[in-house]
Amino acid sequence: LIGVSSQGEFLVEISGTTVTITCPFEDDGIQWALSGTTEATKERKFIIRDHDSTPANLSCSLGKKSRQLYLNARVCANCEELDALTVAGIISADLLITLGVLILVYYCSKGRKGRASAAGDSRPRGESHCRHPVPSSELIP
Repeated sequence: LIGVSSQGEFLVEISGTTVTITCPFEDDGIQWALSGTTEATKERKFIIRDHDSTPANLSCSLGKKSRQLYLNARVCANCEELDALTVAGIISADLLITLGVLILVYYCSKGRKGRASAAGDSRPRGESHCRHPVPSSELIP
């Protein structure tokens, strides 16, 4: 991950658990201060190895000029970074596979519509309207 840099702004780069911060000042002899601890370095870049994602106040100064940065970067050791093209390809492939399955299910179920009613017995399921024959002995009083 790379932060946007312009004149007067920090550049923050994150790779795994390593955070690299570039001071906006161009000259050598920059002093870095990380949460109250001052480190005299001559480089514009300040590297934090094995960062544990805790927020930190960071500042770089050159003479009387000073810039401050509140660093709240979440890092992880096993993360993989994907570019936008890979993510778009994964989403497109997923949509095409889903569409293909939908079309396959539609065409397979389309041919089965008429078969469902033909299965089973062909007798009517309603109430029987037929009169059963009554024995003649029951009719005579």
